[in-house]
Amino acid sequence: MSGFVIHFALGCGVALLIFLAVTWWSGVRQFSAPFAVVFIGFTCGLLAHFVSPWATPVVLVLYAAVSVNEMRLGRSAAGKPSSDTGNRD
Repeated sequence: MSGFVIHFALGCGVALLIFLAVTWWSGVRQFSAPFAVVFIGFTCGLLAHFVSPWATPVVLVLYAAVSVNEMRLGRSAAGKPSSDTGNRD
């Protein structure tokens, strides 16, 4: 049971750091509390207990990759003009 608690805390802490870093790099100034941090911590704890302790770094790397990709896509979409101008000529 202590393995679950350790990996839960580790997963929550690192996921929170990833979330804060990505929101800071993307320029977001206001945001709500992320539920994903608790979900990722719970997932890390369960997978570490039932599968392998190596599941925690795998989950955290996947979360970081998805977060950075989402930030990159958001930046590229912000630079493009909207395709829907509302004009029907």
